[in-house]
Amino acid sequence: MIFNNLEIENWRQYASINIDFHPRLTVIAGANGSGKSTILKTLGMMFGFNQLLVATPHIDDDGTVRYVANDRDKRQGQRAMDEQNRIGMVTFSDGTKSGLHALGTDSGAYNLHHTRGSQVLDGLYIASHRFIPTYQAVDVIRSNPMSAEQAYTLYDEEIKHKIANSYTASSPAFRMKEALISMATFGVGNPNIPRNVQIEADYEAFKDVLGKLLPQSLGFRTLSIRVPDVVIVTDTGDFPIDGASGGLHSILDLAWQVFLYSRKRTNFVCLIDEPENHLHPSMQRTLMGNLLQAFPSGQFIVATHSPFVVSSVRDSSIYALRYKSANNILPSGGSVYSVALTKDSKSGSAGDVLREVLGVPVTMPIWAEEELYKVSKAFDINNLTEGNIEQMRSQLTQLGLDDYFAETLARMAANR
Repeated sequence: MIFNNLEIENWRQYASINIDFHPRLTVIAGANGSGKSTILKTLGMMFGFNQLLVATPHIDDDGTVRYVANDRDKRQGQRAMDEQNRIGMVTFSDGTKSGLHALGTDSGAYNLHHTRGSQVLDGLYIASHRFIPTYQAVDVIRSNPMSAEQAYTLYDEEIKHKIANSYTASSPAFRMKEALISMATFGVGNPNIPRNVQIEADYEAFKDVLGKLLPQSLGFRTLSIRVPDVVIVTDTGDFPIDGASGGLHSILDLAWQVFLYSRKRTNFVCLIDEPENHLHPSMQRTLMGNLLQAFPSGQFIVATHSPFVVSSVRDSSIYALRYKSANNILPSGGSVYSVALTKDSKSGSAGDVLREVLGVPVTMPIWAEEELYKVSKAFDINNLTEGNIEQMRSQLTQLGLDDYFAETLARMAANR
């Protein structure tokens, strides 16, 4: 079972959210503060990912501090957080539904709850934080073979500790190396250790996943166990996992989490917040397509600021979270609503996607925009001569903006 639809009305910054999820890939884009991550966390609640949300404190006339879901609740006299507050509905692929409720609290944080009451589907949540590894040797090999499920649990626990800023003696990268060494040791076996077919299959399958996800320019060949380290062997050279660049380690981290969780599952949901973090634009363009190829049974729902992620997969659903203008607030008082985007939004250039999907009106640098404004104001489009056209070209060339001649003429026409 996977997600089919999400509706949220009049909660926090949301006025009206209605998202029909694609069975393979849904991309949610929007400005900072529009609520992309909150939508992912709301969905994550359906498979046991619970993260407290922060309520807004208000002081009543008598000095009593009360907590509400947002300022709008207080202004409009709606129910405060001491009551159950239904804020939306989730629909699943089998047609069943679950209501979403913000339960009351007397503190500054609260949980969302759903009417199904238990874990509804299989899924994992990958936060926007990527942890750059520090070197840590694997000095001890566990005597029991490590299954994919055990490896995922250990890795996930380390990530949760890091997010909570709590100390542990190990890092996520250490847990990855520890598991890979165990799989390589006990999977194939030797004359004294019996072969474990399942663990051997897991180890080989992960290498196949790396071949699909790592950049083609790297030329991934295989993994090499050189105790106490794990080395990535490529056409461009060998390097330990701990020595991978930020971008490569980000892909290793994504690959490892999704791979381990997906083993033995017929379908699952993967929520990724800002998958583009640490990645070069060329890797951002290919990441989601590669993930879909590597994990054909997964439904991916991602929140992003990257135009390359937005347009990376043709057969997908794209939603933009947009703000209503100050003079066009919805009746509920909310300011953010969802818009389903057309296929044309996927085929544009990065600049087109920035403007049409992510709401960036101008894609040139601010300093260049300011200089073009000055040049366009210095000339009158109604009195152009061959001489002042050359003068204008000369000014643009000196500024390094000679490619913007047509843009300057357009601005002059607008100034008329």
